[in-house]
Amino acid sequence: MASGQQWVLVEMVQAFYETYKLHETYRLTEKEKEDLIEEWQPEPLVPPVSKDHPSLSYDVVTGDEAACFSIQKGLQASRSFIKYFKHNDMEDLERLLKEQELEDHKNPRKARVTRKFIVVEGLYINTADICPLPELLKLKYKYKVRIFLEESMSFGVLGEHGRGVTEHFGVNVDDIDLISANMENAVAAKQTNKCLYTKSKVIKSMTIAYSDRREIHDRLSGQGYCFSASLPPMLAAAAIEALNIMEEDPDIFTVLREKCKQVYTELQ
Repeated sequence: MASGQQWVLVEMVQAFYETYKLHETYRLTEKEKEDLIEEWQPEPLVPPVSKDHPSLSYDVVTGDEAACFSIQKGLQASRSFIKYFKHNDMEDLERLLKEQELEDHKNPRKARVTRKFIVVEGLYINTADICPLPELLKLKYKYKVRIFLEESMSFGVLGEHGRGVTEHFGVNVDDIDLISANMENAVAAKQTNKCLYTKSKVIKSMTIAYSDRREIHDRLSGQGYCFSASLPPMLAAAAIEALNIMEEDPDIFTVLREKCKQVYTELQ
């Protein structure tokens, strides 16, 4: 643990003592702080793994360097072999895919069990750029990789009916291998970050484009399912009503686009 993190931990403990008055007018001395750090060293969320670790040899993930913090931490936790391409730069992405293709030719036996992914956001939270999805699809089929599309910002914003970047570009959702989104933004129902798997007219572009068996596996085995609580009834009802509004009144997206253009113009 970094020294800065250690002192944050100590200050949290000190605040706990003061808040609950476990020791009246008592503050930890410098020596007691050092002893506390030495006695309790919590394990990091993502244990460090060497590049030669066997768990890194089967998944190769190529992600956009402008991906949000959550994606970066998720990739780190996956223990995959991770490469980053320049933001929305398809030439740089193809360069990395060509390098991986050469590696596959050198070791075809390993290539047969190596799963390759491109991870992008539909609408980047860090840059407000839209991913070039049609170009990504060309590279997907050319180099035989899977696309993981994160649509937390684009769902409910892009597309004639708010179905995200796939509708925005007129791309068939079946061409995307994995699509995820949370209900924090357009649906305004935040409890925990969850993927939308439910199939409906409005959010059919948010479904997992895998087989039913794989979908069930992802539902029941994913950490987001195992280690999170369900939405409270109030937020669940709010999410359902938001989806109903999106389906029944698609004109709201036309208004949204006009307001976005107006704000953008005023800020120039």
